[in-house]
Amino acid sequence: MEITNLKQKINELRNKLNDSLINLNYETYVDEKILKLSQELDLLINEYIKNSSL
Repeated sequence: MEITNLKQKINELRNKLNDSLINLNYETYVDEKILKLSQELDLLINEYIKNSSL
């Protein structure tokens, strides 16, 4: 392989890696948001149950 072909392959792989990292970061962000919303929903449900039993 020529040097230019190797450089091109390296750049393609680097771009794929960067895309994968971006996707992974986004998935982690979404998971954290879902967890936070789920916790907030649990609190609201517990508050509702507590108030409705009074």
